[in-house]
Amino acid sequence: MEISHSSSTNPIIFFSILILLFINCSARHHQTSDHEHSGELKTTSNFQLPNINPGITKICHDTDYFDVCVSSIAPLLKGREGTSDIPSVLQIAIQAATDKTKDALAELERIASDSGSSKQLKSTLNDCRDSYNDALENFQSALDALPSRDVGTMNSMLSACVTDFGDCDDFLDGFEVSLPDINRKLTQMTSNCLAISSLLN
Repeated sequence: MEISHSSSTNPIIFFSILILLFINCSARHHQTSDHEHSGELKTTSNFQLPNINPGITKICHDTDYFDVCVSSIAPLLKGREGTSDIPSVLQIAIQAATDKTKDALAELERIASDSGSSKQLKSTLNDCRDSYNDALENFQSALDALPSRDVGTMNSMLSACVTDFGDCDDFLDGFEVSLPDINRKLTQMTSNCLAISSLLN
């Protein structure tokens, strides 16, 4: 009877050990994953960090899109390499998003002037044009509120920009054009602006 009892419990012990090993491996995997996605490593493996002020990279680490933050700000630092205070970095980030919105408008006009674009698409582009122009006004209002550190107004204006880009995406649903990809980048850039503005408090 004792031999029979032992042979019946061995498989249970074996499978229990397997389950414990699986849980242990799974926990280690999640720890590694959490480290890779922590605020310390908000960058992709192939992203080459530009040679810019460490103060700016520190600010960008407080955003959701570190790569986008650094890569969009770096080109506008010519002559201002020593800049690292939050208001100045926010001003540059908003200017970068403004410039990118103007690029989106230029791409929109290129698509609209393409003889291969349908009438329906061209009509839809009019709605996106309004969204982009509205976003440009909102970015300017955010910049106007920066000297007085009116964070409430800046957040309202920047959030309105995110809505503008989302509206354009909704208008273009079903059309095969490049603008949604640009809108995704614009949304990330604006999200970063919101994150940096919160550091003013």
